[in-house]
Amino acid sequence: MAEEKTTSFANIHGEDWEVKEISVYGAAKAFIRQLSVGMDLTHVSIPAIFLLPYSILEFVAVRMTSAFHLLLDLPKEKDPRKRLEGVLQYALGSSKPEDLTLNHKPSNSVLGEVHKARCDHGDGTHSYVMCEQVVHHPPTSAFDVHNPAHGVRVAGNMLFGVLFHSNSVTVEIKGGIKVYLTLPDGSEEVYLLEEGIPDMFIKNVLLGTKYVYWTGHLTVKCPSTGYMAQMVYGFKDNKNTVNGIIWNANDKVEKKEPPKPEKSPGWASRWAKATVSAAKATAKFSTGWIYDYEGEDAWLNNLKLPFEPELVQARFGGVCGDENYVYPGPLRKKDEPVDPNPEKYLLVNARQVHSEECSVYPSPDKLQPNSSIAIWRPVGEALVAGDIEQADIKKTEVEEEQRAIRKNREEEFVPEYFELDSDDGWEFWHIKDRKWYETDSFGLCAE
Repeated sequence: MAEEKTTSFANIHGEDWEVKEISVYGAAKAFIRQLSVGMDLTHVSIPAIFLLPYSILEFVAVRMTSAFHLLLDLPKEKDPRKRLEGVLQYALGSSKPEDLTLNHKPSNSVLGEVHKARCDHGDGTHSYVMCEQVVHHPPTSAFDVHNPAHGVRVAGNMLFGVLFHSNSVTVEIKGGIKVYLTLPDGSEEVYLLEEGIPDMFIKNVLLGTKYVYWTGHLTVKCPSTGYMAQMVYGFKDNKNTVNGIIWNANDKVEKKEPPKPEKSPGWASRWAKATVSAAKATAKFSTGWIYDYEGEDAWLNNLKLPFEPELVQARFGGVCGDENYVYPGPLRKKDEPVDPNPEKYLLVNARQVHSEECSVYPSPDKLQPNSSIAIWRPVGEALVAGDIEQADIKKTEVEEEQRAIRKNREEEFVPEYFELDSDDGWEFWHIKDRKWYETDSFGLCAE
């Protein structure tokens, strides 16, 4: 008899429950069903009709590993800028067009929930995934993905927030990601993505034609090489665009002092000083560079970090979930015409990035009671079966059990697998034991 295999609904794609439109009547009915006379409204939770059949930890594990294999050969790359571009490949290649078709959200993971998994790659190596819900409020999910054979790790914290604007929703994603590469000389190189992944904006949630697109900023910084990139997401001509620049913070611009104006007496002197001050304030025309960008370069005005235009080594951009190109060379100066056929090379085509997402989990007899699959399986099964009422009942059972656990907890909760530090300038939950899978008793280690 074949051994029973543990599965996650997060590995099932293209099903009706992912893209099914939310009924206004069904949503209202689900909310009303929870109400009773004298009830504390803070205990009214999001109805199951809005949910996917898996938790946030399962979602994070699948999303952050789907394109993880793009990083595996990066430690061998000798060019530090190419390594940065490899990290950009991973960031942009992880954004799939189908991400923007989901009409539902994962269940909020409960405090202390864990999710363990393994990726089996085409080259025969394995990556190990650990996720844990480390904070209840604000709800924070910590994760770590490690491929020991290639010396590549991705660690991250995800804080998901949902802002409602009548008929639209912004899904804010905070916390940050760190990409670690162990180079051939044994040194470790880290790339800091303080925003983690971009926010998502959903327009016309219940009424009207729905639009979903990524929005906001994303920065990548490598402190050891000085290479940096920043990008901005937008929506133009019905396309979700992304544009960015690459430069090295260690490069310096030789500043030339402008000639001092001849002194003029009285009002003439004051007028001259005011004119010079105004020119410096707008930063136009003083260096020959466009600082107030217009037309197709207007996205540069929205970049978050200050940068020296003279130091930009390349720009990149394209359509989210599709083709993105690198355009090597400096930014165009103000008097230079737009090149209709600029030099470019493909950075990544997200449509052609095959998924190697985690899909191996501890066997059913080794699942921890606080594992994502064990906690949320009854809710997920009801959702997949289309039994929303039963899903609400099972979801309420999970929430009431968690309230009882929090009420009876005598000591402050301490995560089992992650701890807090601020080594890179912001508070970050990192894994306590990078090789947890070697001593873990739940059967994932394949080394």
